[in-house]
Amino acid sequence: MNKYAIIPLTIMLFLGGCLQGSQEEASTSTTKAYVKEPSISVKPQKIIMGHFKMDEAYLDKPGFIILYAYYGRNDSEIIGVSPIFQDNARDINIKVLNYSGQSPIHAVAYYDDGDSSFNPLFDYETGYAKEFIVTEGTTSTTTTTTSSTTTTHQPELKHIVIKGFEFNPDNLVIHKGDSVKWINKDSTEHQIVASNVFNSGIIQEDKNFVHTFEMGGVYSYRCKIHPEMKGSIIVEG
Repeated sequence: MNKYAIIPLTIMLFLGGCLQGSQEEASTSTTKAYVKEPSISVKPQKIIMGHFKMDEAYLDKPGFIILYAYYGRNDSEIIGVSPIFQDNARDINIKVLNYSGQSPIHAVAYYDDGDSSFNPLFDYETGYAKEFIVTEGTTSTTTTTTSSTTTTHQPELKHIVIKGFEFNPDNLVIHKGDSVKWINKDSTEHQIVASNVFNSGIIQEDKNFVHTFEMGGVYSYRCKIHPEMKGSIIVEG
């Protein structure tokens, strides 16, 4: 072969290899899908007409934003809750249920387990639970009233199973007028108490206790016999 014919052939092979490599890179890059991380955005604020406001939140499936005082401590308190639908939500006003001036407050995201219960989605270390400072005093604001249709909630019965010395679920969101039935599936006795709200008395194996919640608020409860067993009921309405 003519030595001068080798040079164009070499160049063609080199360019062909570069083109194939660039095509592979393009093919690889197009397969990489951007995954948006769940997030919460909130600024320091006053409590306005009994509400705190989250600037924005994103979840990739339905869930809740829960407001905590003393988050991360044994005496942490739930002071508010708002359901979050899938995708972005902005200007989320969360009604405060039990607030007595605590600061800072933490807004924490949770997925809805599908039965109105919720389990932790993030913790503070991941950056998805957001802390915000409550500034001094309270304020009011002018609100615009819009017409809406009010639907009557039909009372429901929710179930909590006691098994393995745990409440399942241990966190539950219900509506005013709903009832909760605790069913003991442990071979030992339990006694469920919530200060000044209810006392189940001794619940033996396969027995149950039912309480109807007529007032909105956050109800923390525990087993009087086994104090490490704790749960909470958030009653909306």
